[in-house]
Amino acid sequence: MNDYDFIIEGTYEGNWVFPMSKDSAYGTLFIEKELMTLRILIKNSIQWKWKETLNINGRAFKQKKNEKQKTCEFYFLLHDLRILKHTNSGSTFHELIFDVRETYMSINSNIDFSSINNCIIRTELLDNWCWNHIKDSFVHTSKGAGYEQNLEYKQKEHYTCFEDKKSKVLLYFGTQTIYPSVNGFHIINKCFLNINFNKKTKFDDAYNFTERVCYLFSLLWGVAYKPEYVEFRTDRNRFIYINKGEAKCLNRFEKIRIEPFTELTDFNSKQLNMIFNKWLELFDEKHEALVLYSETILNDRLSPKNIIKNLLSVIDGLTEKAKTEGISKSPKREITINTLLEKCSQLTKDEKNTIKTGFLRETSSELKPRFKELLLEIKGYPPYEYIKNSLVEKKKGITENNQEEEIIFDFANSIVDTRNYLTHPKNHRGNIIPTEKYSEYAYILKKILQAYLMQKINVPKKVIHKTTQIFL
Repeated sequence: MNDYDFIIEGTYEGNWVFPMSKDSAYGTLFIEKELMTLRILIKNSIQWKWKETLNINGRAFKQKKNEKQKTCEFYFLLHDLRILKHTNSGSTFHELIFDVRETYMSINSNIDFSSINNCIIRTELLDNWCWNHIKDSFVHTSKGAGYEQNLEYKQKEHYTCFEDKKSKVLLYFGTQTIYPSVNGFHIINKCFLNINFNKKTKFDDAYNFTERVCYLFSLLWGVAYKPEYVEFRTDRNRFIYINKGEAKCLNRFEKIRIEPFTELTDFNSKQLNMIFNKWLELFDEKHEALVLYSETILNDRLSPKNIIKNLLSVIDGLTEKAKTEGISKSPKREITINTLLEKCSQLTKDEKNTIKTGFLRETSSELKPRFKELLLEIKGYPPYEYIKNSLVEKKKGITENNQEEEIIFDFANSIVDTRNYLTHPKNHRGNIIPTEKYSEYAYILKKILQAYLMQKINVPKKVIHKTTQIFL
């Protein structure tokens, strides 16, 4: 398992041991882009309650074609299995196909889950993000009359993204040389994220911290991604963790990106360390909201209406302690109330003020005023400007000075009313977004939260502008 050229293969053939049994059977593990499946053939004589199986151990092999047919041996622990298909083959054999949700893969027979030292994260996006930082590592020289050409690679030292008493997040830089034919070769830069834990850490704790780091990079890059592989190391062995989620399906308002919106040179080490620190603090404070946000962003298979519901719940969680003023800032509502009160000639001035205050008051427990305050916090960034200029039509009878805030508030009201309708359709009241607008509004909500969160963790303004561009 060489970090610079290791690739998770599509199939692994070998023997798979049944739980609570000494029996084993031959089968194949298929690892594809969207799912993992295990196909095995068992005899009727094997005593095994396959319908109740949740975990299976295995020892499988793979031939490396680029290494003179070298056969590599791997040990597996397959977790959270669910039966997909069961077929009888005569009266002797049963063919079983399992859906596998999680796989632990190691070159050692025993996997240690109790003493993780560090974690290695590999993704091609990291290569793109670091390229401008490392491209001067390649130096081209010539000697004599120019017939002798040299290409030297001077590897940069690791780059520290974050460091505190509990952990370090480091970037390592290297290369892989590929010989596709006898007449040529490629040198590919490969970067790794190394998370060091300052003490022996249990797998669940190490994985949770690793997830937070991955969520942060997804936010900074402006790209929803999952690593190619995540490798955990202990003193005695190491293992790769593979978790296959649902297939991704970008909606029509998503711009497909094969590279991050930002790069490492957009930050200095001091800024990155502060951003990591702020993110981890915010994650501790708003854990449930940020997990829901990250999982929603990563799962593009969600329908637009479910994205709207999820992200409004995220906004609710992020702003639950926010203090809002007792009076609504909606100019349109105030104009309407004043017009009605002018027709009530029998009321005194004090009575009119009392009624006006009561109708305009919004308590901090309501989502709408908190969402409005959140929108005002990202004023000037692309999502705010798009809402102001493109999303909501201007209203008549409102002065130009109040027009901008009224448009923003109309957007907030319509989003919250739509969420309430989707959640409780029988109790609906308010302004509902047309169904054909769901995808557009879901996309804008993603960008709003991206800008808001980046601002909260002190990402430079120019980076926020770069990553929250609207592609509609």
